[in-house]
Amino acid sequence: MHLRAAQRQGADVGDLLEPLPIPAAAAALWGVWQGLKGQRRPGMQGLAPLLAADIEPWLRLRGLRLTPWELDTLDALDMATRAVVAGWSRPGSPAGPTSE
Repeated sequence: MHLRAAQRQGADVGDLLEPLPIPAAAAALWGVWQGLKGQRRPGMQGLAPLLAADIEPWLRLRGLRLTPWELDTLDALDMATRAVVAGWSRPGSPAGPTSE
């Protein structure tokens, strides 16, 4: 059962619905990820990948430079996000975040 539905029915879900804290070492990169998510272009089949053509101007306009490791980490976050969202649309998969 989805946690929010269980909570509405009186189940004690503890802190399972609370977001995990972002480690201080990752906070800046997480902030970049949060900003870049809104730059995503529409895709034909789910979320389109974030492209260098979207990332580079966003960073430049903010005066930011990322290391190769940080760029690879953003790519990994993007791939993981798209995989999760794609799984929500498959028959028999768990419902998305706003479903019950």
